[in-house]
Amino acid sequence: RMNRTPAETRAMLELSRREMAMAMGVHRETWAKWERDERQPDRAAVKLMELLCLLHQHNINVNELEKKK
Repeated sequence: RMNRTPAETRAMLELSRREMAMAMGVHRETWAKWERDERQPDRAAVKLMELLCLLHQHNINVNELEKKK
């Protein structure tokens, strides 16, 4: 069970759909289907969304993590 919808999560993180899909390791269309409620993310994806939100709450920028690779 998710605390936030995928769309709410993405809005909180201030990411584009493309950036969010990349952060989640899924195809853009998969992310779009989650946002449109056409498919549901699995447990691992839900946990990752929760972790990304937690990082954001502690001012850890997801985009900066991606740039450091």
